Amino acid sequence: MGWKYRFRKTLQLLPGKHRISIAVPLADVVVEKEVVLKEGINLFHLTPIYNTSIISRPAHYSWYSKGLHSVVIELNGETL
Repeated sequence: MGWKYRFRKTLQLLPGKHRISIAVPLADVVVEKEVVLKEGINLFHLTPIYNTSIISRPAHYSWYSKGLHSVVIELNGETL
């Protein structure tokens, strides 16, 4: 077994420079990025990246039961 993560949160932030931190203590994962928000709507998309197991699955296939490796952060469709 393992943990499968789903991130969903609505934030209201003023336009300008911000430091975003995503922490998942159970997996010992912390991702920090500096972003500049524009006027209007800004959309963050967080994608969990799970560890892989070459022995039990082909390479490049994630398996959430092997644990969380990192989180990819996108802002308005652009990877940070």
